[in-house]
Amino acid sequence: MSTAPAVASLVLDALGGSADTYKLQKLVYYCQAWHVTQTKRPMFDGVIQAWRHGPVAVDLWPFHKGHFRVTSAMVGPGGGTGLDDYALAVLRSVVQYYGRFESHALVDLTHAEEPWRSVYVPGRNNPITTDAMRSYYSKLLAGDGPVPDLPRSSIRYVTGDQFDTLVSAADDDSVNARFAAAVLRGQDRA
Repeated sequence: MSTAPAVASLVLDALGGSADTYKLQKLVYYCQAWHVTQTKRPMFDGVIQAWRHGPVAVDLWPFHKGHFRVTSAMVGPGGGTGLDDYALAVLRSVVQYYGRFESHALVDLTHAEEPWRSVYVPGRNNPITTDAMRSYYSKLLAGDGPVPDLPRSSIRYVTGDQFDTLVSAADDDSVNARFAAAVLRGQDRA
């Protein structure tokens, strides 16, 4: 597993070497959120908190405290330490999708989303859990909102109707796990 500063360094490299601190923090947050949504594993160790201007990776903050812009040199080399090919693909997708937004738009976007909104209390810096991220962004993946062009994951999200079908299949002794897999395969083709 990686660290928030290592991920930030890779994000900065993808952005051309620098970004303002708000934008960097939001992109690192989205890397964590989408990776945990896709894999059920965090991209990096560390806590993300709900601060006034949106999510903040606490371990990254000391590297840019007091600065408006941050460079790759300020956070050290990323080098992908601890990141597999899939995590790097998620990072690239996040930067491609969210990197086009100005920092104020990213702040507004995170403020409108449930993971930050549900825990933010002025002056408190409450943690945003990976469970909250996965719950919210899974709904977006299921069709309730725009998402980055993420690499394919082995995790499948199902609609309520698909879930009901799977549950009823699991309760019926005459139907086994192969039927449930066939239902999912059939829904993928639809």
